[in-house]
Amino acid sequence: MIEESASSAQQSLQVKRTVFFQFLAAALLTSLSATFHSTQIYQLYDQSTQQQMQPSSRRISSSTSHSHNAVVHLQFREHPVFQKNEFTFDSFQVAGVNLASFGLKGGDRTEPVIQTNEEPPFELFEDFDLSTQLIGNETWVDLLGYRRDAQFPSLSFYVDKIARKRWLPTTSMDGMQSFVLKYGEELVSGDNKHSSHEEEQRKALVDLLPVGRDYAAKPTHLSCSGGVWLTKTVGNATFIGNGKTPMEENPDFSIDLIARDLAKQLQKVQKSCGRRVMESLALQNVRPGVVVEERFTSWDGEDDRGGMEFKVFTIWGKMWLAVQRPGINGAAAILHRNGTNLHWEGKNDPLPEWIDWPKIVKIAEKSGAHKDMFRTDIFVGIPSTGDSPSTSTTSTREERLKAVRYVISENEIHPTEYFHVRGTKTIFDEGGRLWLAGYAKGNYGVVPNTEVPAAFVKHGMLPEN
Repeated sequence: MIEESASSAQQSLQVKRTVFFQFLAAALLTSLSATFHSTQIYQLYDQSTQQQMQPSSRRISSSTSHSHNAVVHLQFREHPVFQKNEFTFDSFQVAGVNLASFGLKGGDRTEPVIQTNEEPPFELFEDFDLSTQLIGNETWVDLLGYRRDAQFPSLSFYVDKIARKRWLPTTSMDGMQSFVLKYGEELVSGDNKHSSHEEEQRKALVDLLPVGRDYAAKPTHLSCSGGVWLTKTVGNATFIGNGKTPMEENPDFSIDLIARDLAKQLQKVQKSCGRRVMESLALQNVRPGVVVEERFTSWDGEDDRGGMEFKVFTIWGKMWLAVQRPGINGAAAILHRNGTNLHWEGKNDPLPEWIDWPKIVKIAEKSGAHKDMFRTDIFVGIPSTGDSPSTSTTSTREERLKAVRYVISENEIHPTEYFHVRGTKTIFDEGGRLWLAGYAKGNYGVVPNTEVPAAFVKHGMLPEN
């Protein structure tokens, strides 16, 4: 009995020693890891480690992100060689590194980059970091798939039009004036705060929709022009358009027509754009809502044409390309960062001389900061309401140009232009190469996302002030 007791005590002591040494080893490894990750990091990727690694293993704090050594480099398992074509960039400088040399035959592929200057690393928000999923042979479509399926709740902020439009006035970036900006649950009262109360939402919208002024109304949680309404008032006549159809006079127009449709749209969750293109989890998790905002028109008085739109892509915070749309269906041009045309099989209209192109670049790059890939949609035009120069027949050209505004319409983390614009596959393959290059040879570090408001993180929406 005594021997059994002594043996039990000895085993208990042995267990305590084991636990202690395990704790000590873990503490030592944590300390070494912290020291290691405060210096230059080289991650090796293969099938066995790819599933185990977490984004936080390469996170650097904002206080150390400007250190020259706080840089992430990845060595991919796959090393494809990209062939040059007419859309291949010769130079794409980001944080002191030319990403355009990545993967080309006769050039470098994934060799670590030795910085020759003291330019600080690009600070990549941690919820945009795709590095743990990368193999090295990804295309633009593959990378879009990673972003589409990303499960960071904070990413919904970037495609939540209500949150973005409530947030923009707190920044130095300009947005469109909103007449109605409501989540579906904000359109019901008392104890009935549930987004499926379609009839109550319809009644609320009837009271909120503007009367006697032009506007654009749309659900904020849908894409592909779903549920969009355009209105124009000329004297006692009202012109309306739905979706991508042009505006036509509607003698029987009533506000209830638009209110009823918008309330119906509030009950939907969009899982795909068309039959083939799955929407991002970020968009699917956006709370349904409605925005009614000023309708833009062309500066030259062609009221039905609408404002000029530029869908601007930034890669690693730098403008890559912009798709120009002249207020009607279809792309009129694809433009380089310097405003010149990228010659593709579609239209190649020159950039209008009255456009302040440097302003568009500045807005897009401010919007795309801290993201590996981002799209910012910028409207350029004059509000088609009130006493604006676009509605006056006596306005001079100079007066109309002075009234032109450059505003952010919306943003996208999962853009699908590749699927909607013909002849762009090779173009976007080059975008995928530059996107991938930032991870392979870029000068970057991962930092916490400080842009998403705390209220959005807490509530899953951005409440009114």
